[in-house]
Amino acid sequence: MVGLNVGTSDTFKIGFNFVVPGGNNYQFTGGAFLGSLDIGTNSISLTLYSDSGGSPGVALETVNLANVLTSSIAIVPFSSAVNPVLVGGRQYWLTAAMTNPSSSRAYWWGPNPLDPGLESGALNGGPWTVSSLPRGAFEITGNLVPEPSALLLVGVNLFVLTFARWRKRRTRTARYARLHAPYKPCFLIL
Repeated sequence: MVGLNVGTSDTFKIGFNFVVPGGNNYQFTGGAFLGSLDIGTNSISLTLYSDSGGSPGVALETVNLANVLTSSIAIVPFSSAVNPVLVGGRQYWLTAAMTNPSSSRAYWWGPNPLDPGLESGALNGGPWTVSSLPRGAFEITGNLVPEPSALLLVGVNLFVLTFARWRKRRTRTARYARLHAPYKPCFLIL
């Protein structure tokens, strides 16, 4: 649940952890989550956080979504505008908060079968509390970031090809100049 707690005036935001596959870095491009609107303003904010000691740390990007939720459970896609790089093997958090939490409520639904992980919640804008509960259904999308060594290899290959082409052109020009030089008589003195 995100936003107004049922039967109280408390507001709640929620988040779930995920770990980027090790060995590669990825440029975050967006994702999707499984949600629905219960009451109030149809506007939700998703925030991607780095990890800080097992709970959400520094906000890397916030995506504001308006009029995307319905009263039925649906897949809600979102796109990144900042495209931060996510480091392979590290934990991150995706959180959701209603933009008008005092009068709005939405649900972030879980997958079937349940996905064990960490849930983080914040009551009334307070600190995050983390518990081992099943995660809500979501996916993160990203593009593989090439390794610096691969970029260096491409750069060296381009340099070698350019140098070889320049040298071939220079040699061809010099040969043409020798073959087509004006005839100069040679005198042999005995």
